[in-house]
Amino acid sequence: VGIGVTFRKNGEGYYVVKKLLEKGGAFNSGLKLDDRILQGNGENLRGVSMQALGKIVLGPENSAILFNVKAPDDSTRTVRVFRIYHLPVCEDGGQEQEDEHKQKHEHEKGG
Repeated sequence: VGIGVTFRKNGEGYYVVKKLLEKGGAFNSGLKLDDRILQGNGENLRGVSMQALGKIVLGPENSAILFNVKAPDDSTRTVRVFRIYHLPVCEDGGQEQEDEHKQKHEHEKGG
């Protein structure tokens, strides 16, 4: 489960918040567009691969990540973001996506 953020990597190797999904955990967390992610749960994230970032960002639903971020004005702060899963809305009512989500989680749990 993720946090509802799209990142981009800047020229200095930092992940930068590009988009906040309205129903994601990050939307009302205090994380802002163009924040540079310095650390996630105490780990330096500058220059890490997208796979390494995913290992920090993704986790159990309702668990939290502590991000140390730097705003465009160079102020720094710590932001707690909860992982929240929200099923995307689609024209067929989302049943197909819901079934895929259930199958994925059953597989991950070994079921």
